[in-house]
Amino acid sequence: LIPLHESLGRFLQGDRKAFSSSQFYDPAIGSYDDQKRQNLQFDDAFESATRATALNPNEPSSRHNLAIIQSQLGQPLE
Repeated sequence: LIPLHESLGRFLQGDRKAFSSSQFYDPAIGSYDDQKRQNLQFDDAFESATRATALNPNEPSSRHNLAIIQSQLGQPLE
């Protein structure tokens, strides 16, 4: 827990990248994996796009990617 505690302390002091160098940071979380859509893995792509949109709902590209997948799955657009 010491690395987490130290990273949290740096973050609270204004270091916005405190967690990027720690082992607790995974850059894939909340990012959309378009490779799944290109490989026709639409269910996995939908899950990836939904997660990315939920974590950052104001990002236009997240909503756009989700709409593309929904249309390919024949789902109504939200």
